[in-house]
Amino acid sequence: MDYIKRILIGILRRAGGIIPDKLQIEAYYRLEMGKKLDLKRPKTMNEKLQWLKLYSRKEMYRPFVDKIKVKEIVAKKIGKKYVVPILGVWDSFDDIDFDKLPEKFVLKTNHSGGNVGVVIVPDKSKLNISKAKEKLERSLKSDIYRSFREWPYKGMKKKIFAEEYLGSALVDYKFYCFDGDADCVLLCIDRQTGAPKFYFISLIRSGNCAGITSEAKKRQKTSRFLNQKELMRCFGWPQRCRKVFRLYEWTSMM
Repeated sequence: MDYIKRILIGILRRAGGIIPDKLQIEAYYRLEMGKKLDLKRPKTMNEKLQWLKLYSRKEMYRPFVDKIKVKEIVAKKIGKKYVVPILGVWDSFDDIDFDKLPEKFVLKTNHSGGNVGVVIVPDKSKLNISKAKEKLERSLKSDIYRSFREWPYKGMKKKIFAEEYLGSALVDYKFYCFDGDADCVLLCIDRQTGAPKFYFISLIRSGNCAGITSEAKKRQKTSRFLNQKELMRCFGWPQRCRKVFRLYEWTSMM
C-alpha cells in the first residue's frame, strides 16, 4: 500500500502543470493524511495551511521563501548577528569561483527545503565538484510550486549561494508562530549523524510535547532557548498566518 501511495504522490508532483491547484492539493492531502480535506471548515493546522495555499496569495509572502531575501528581513528585524553571512550568490554552478571561497563553507539553493539543495563543505580540498554540481543543478530544476502548490514559490528566480560554515554539531530550532507569538518549536538534534531526532515542544503548555526526552527538556530550559522564543515576537507576523523561523547554534553552547 505504501508503495502504491508513493507512486501516486510521484505522479501528482510530476503532473503539476496539468492538474488544477485545488484538485492537486485535495488529492495530495488525502494520500498523505488518509482523509478528505475540509476546505470549508478547516480546523487543524494542516487543513488551514492548505486553505492558505489556495486563498491567501499575498505578495508579502514571497521573500519569506527565498533563503537569500529572508536574511535581509531577519537582519532588519532583530539584527545581523542572528543571520549566517552570505559569501557569494550565483545564477549557475559554473559561475562559482571556488578560489575565492574559504576552506570551509556551505552551498545552498535559495528555494529548496530539507537537504535537497545543500552541499556542506568542511574541507574544500576534499570537495567532489562533479557531485556537488549534479546535486545543486538538480535542485535548481525543481519547482516547489508545481509539486506542492505553494504559491509564493511560483516564478521564483532560483540561485545558488554560499554561507559561512558553522560546524557539524548543530541544533536546529523551528519555531511555529501564531498571531505573533511562538506557540511550539520543532527541535532537531543529531542531524550530522545521519540519524536525526525530532521533538515537538509546546512553549505555552507545560509537558505538552511529542516523544520528549531528558535531553530535549534540558535544551528547552536553557536561557538561550528562552531568548530565541522571545525573538519570535519581534517579527509581528500577520494574524492567522503561520511562519517558521530557524535559529542555528553550536551544541557546545547549550
